[in-house]
Amino acid sequence: MSQEILNRVVLEEAEHKVTYKTLFSAIIFMLEHSLFAINLDYLQEIIFLKDIFRVPNTNERLLGLINLRGSIIPVFSLKLILGMEDHLKGKNIIKGEERYILIIKYEKDLLGFVVDSIYKNIDVTELNYRGNEYIKNWSENLLFDGIILDEDKEIFTISVKGLIGYLTYIK
Repeated sequence: MSQEILNRVVLEEAEHKVTYKTLFSAIIFMLEHSLFAINLDYLQEIIFLKDIFRVPNTNERLLGLINLRGSIIPVFSLKLILGMEDHLKGKNIIKGEERYILIIKYEKDLLGFVVDSIYKNIDVTELNYRGNEYIKNWSENLLFDGIILDEDKEIFTISVKGLIGYLTYIK
């Protein structure tokens, strides 16, 4: 095939490709055997689980506090918030775990959330995202914004605003 014909074929294919607007980028992570996502706009950083020190007389969902470069950050169990079991619950000092902490920045606050593992980053587009309208038919949970469709998986996107609102009500 000549170079001229090949260039024309590539140009014709490019004209027929549909592009979808990127809505946001997300980090996908695992809790137990389920995948969840958080919008990268809220993610400050991901760190390996470090020593977490429990605060007496606090809700069990608050695993404790960490010192991250001089900042004291509360660390929560996403598993417990979502109604799953977490063997970290109630420990006075948590160390030596092969898990991660997502450091989330919301307005001026930094909060940590323990997750089992990091799966991947993904660009969320109009094609692979179903927003709140899609899930409100079968879920009244304000902790989720929508669902990302990735290959054969449906991944719940956690609403950071809903998560922070939830945390303000737990005692």
